[in-house]
Order: sequence, then structure tokens, then C-alpha cells
Amino acid sequence: MNRTLISCAVLAGWMVTGVAPAQTGATILSAGGEGDHILRHDLETGDVVDHFVADGVSSLDFPFAMILAPDGTVLVCGWQSDAVHRFDRDTGKPLGAFIPRGRGGLDGPTDILFHPDGFALVGSNGTNRVLKYDGLTGAFLDTFVEPGDGGLDGPQGLVWGPDGNLYVSSYNSDEVMIYDGLTGAFIDVFVEAGSGGLDGPSDGQFLDGRFVLVSARSDSVLEYDQETGRFERVLVSFRSGGLQYPHFMQVDDGVLYLAGQRRSNILKYDVQTGDFLGELVAPGSGGLNGPRGLLILPAGPDGFDADQDGDVDVEDYGAFQQAFTGPRR
Repeated sequence: MNRTLISCAVLAGWMVTGVAPAQTGATILSAGGEGDHILRHDLETGDVVDHFVADGVSSLDFPFAMILAPDGTVLVCGWQSDAVHRFDRDTGKPLGAFIPRGRGGLDGPTDILFHPDGFALVGSNGTNRVLKYDGLTGAFLDTFVEPGDGGLDGPQGLVWGPDGNLYVSSYNSDEVMIYDGLTGAFIDVFVEAGSGGLDGPSDGQFLDGRFVLVSARSDSVLEYDQETGRFERVLVSFRSGGLQYPHFMQVDDGVLYLAGQRRSNILKYDVQTGDFLGELVAPGSGGLNGPRGLLILPAGPDGFDADQDGDVDVEDYGAFQQAFTGPRR
């Protein structure tokens, strides 16, 4: 079997996610929820490159998390459009819905994740479920995590753990749950309710042997033991650098990027120490309004030929998942 699945960018040692037009360096997308838009910023200067997706050019309503799909397009969860939208990664041109409105009962999608077996998972915030779709067509396959299973209440961030299981941030119950990575069966509570002051967990990532978790309502980022879920320390302290209501993070070259929804800015922190490194995007720059999701688009050559056989195909899918949607470096 030799189906072409992936046409994306790769840069050695990076989590690579695309190329901006007329750009020689990396850029970062910010999803402005209140503004129904996605802006593209220069990753070095924070300058606005363009409105990647302008308000009203598609049916996107309240953009949330963003991810690069195996076919190289940018997928955006439309929290209020109840759909996952697809855009050209270079131009931002709308390419239709990857998952149309309400398919499979989708209600308030907050995050999307791909599996090397060829399926995609989407958190359905309004129904407290995680839904399973075909990774190529977006066809609905099944309910992966049943409504409220294990106490799940308001799923937001989805991430694969180093054990191959699915970790889901339960926003309303202030917990992180573990589910079997193939069956979706509930395994255990990973981070206990309110552990370390956790209040409104959103995006969680496994980084350098740690589990790093955005605590949206406490305006901070917390760190836990990646094996036990035990609280270790506050990484980014309360409102450090003016941070207010962060949701999703991106990490590159030792820098942790966070969007502050209430101040409409993007801030930088040292990923190891949590020290504030400065403001990348000033409040409201370029019209940014209520950002949630972030997505770094580094510059680099096309193709993700992991096995170097001259073809980007299904055999490369597992490597794609690890580099783009699995535990992040």
C-alpha cells in the first residue's frame, strides 16, 4: 500500500509545521477567538505578516486549537461552528471542512490529534466526549471516549503520552485523565483535581521528562511528574509578564510561547525555568482579539520522507505523528 498521506515541511531538530509566503524565517499563527480570525506573525519580531484567515472569509466561528494535518493543510477547531476547518498552509485559503458541522455529534471542538494508525481524535467540549474520525477523509468512525467517562467534564487539550495513551485535560473538573490509546477506555486520573492550584487545565504537553500544563483560570503554567502526575512546581507564575487566561502553548528552541486571551498578546518564557523573556506580540497588535490556539510554522523544505525512500507515504505516518502530534520536544 502506497497512499500519499503527507506533504508538510521538515527542519532537522524542530517540530515543523509549514511555510509562510514570502518569509525566510519561522512564523506563528494565533487564533483570535473573539475576532473569528487567524493572524500570522514573524516568530522573531512579532510583526504581523498577514491575516492568515480574515473574519468572514469562511464559516469558521471562534477558532480554538490548530494543528498541521498529514496532508500539509492547517486544521482549525471551530468551537462555535462545531466543525474542523481546513486551510492552505501557505496562503490561508479556505479549503472546506475536514469535519463538517456536527458530524458524529461534534459540539464545541477544542483540540484535534492524529494517530499513526490513520485516525484523528477531536475533543467535543459540549458533550464531554472524544470522537474518532478517519484521518484522511474526516468521516466519523466512532465515539472514542464516552460522555463523561472517568469524570471527563469539558475536554480541551489532547496529547499522546510516552506510554502511547491519550491524556485529556478536563477543564471543568480541573483534572487530567488517561485513556487507552487504542480503545479509548478510561484508565485513571493522571493529575488530581486542583493539584498544585490547577484551575481550568487546557493544553498539556510532555516536555523533557516533565508534564507541562496550562492552568487557564489561574493564569499560570504548572509542572508535574510525567510518570505519576504528582505536582512538582509552578513553571510560569501567576500573571508573569502580564499573562492573562492562556490556553494553548507552542515550544521552539527553548522558548515557551503562550497567548493571553484577555490581553490579546503573545508572551515568551524559558521552557526550563519559566522566566519571562518578553512580549512577542503586543496587546491587540494587528487587530488580534482573544487568542486561544497557537501554531508555529517554521521555514524549511517540503516533504516528510522519514525513511528516505524517495516517497512520502503511509510508512512515514508514524514518524509524522511523533514529530507533530505526539510528545513534543
